[in-house]
Amino acid sequence: NWNSARKTRAELSKLSDYALEDIGLTRGDIPYLTIHK
Repeated sequence: NWNSARKTRAELSKLSDYALEDIGLTRGDIPYLTIHK
């Protein structure tokens, strides 16, 4: 649902670029992931 997507987006946005890269993501991936999960 939209609230779950919002929370996921907020949590991922708190991570540094390095932390995102470490888990195989980029900041640009966040919107896609929260829409298509």
